[in-house]
Amino acid sequence: MYTTEVMIQNKLGLHARPAARLVAFAQQFSSKVLLYVKDSGAEANVKSVISVMSAGASCGKVVELVIQGEDEGVAGPQIAHFIETLED
Repeated sequence: MYTTEVMIQNKLGLHARPAARLVAFAQQFSSKVLLYVKDSGAEANVKSVISVMSAGASCGKVVELVIQGEDEGVAGPQIAHFIETLED
């Protein structure tokens, strides 16, 4: 299992467009990818646009990524970097 914390830098948070880009990026990996918003406890399946959008991950929020599966070691750092550099 790979876990890390990432701060949402995108000024509008994970709204529709960046959420869709994140989901498309995460879907290239076979591992299960979950996102937990630290202050609210919201959980999201990062391979579902609706789930990511409903988590309420706005700018400045710290999220925990939990990735589990055969490619978790590769997926984890790449998805974390993608979130940190995600723009509208």
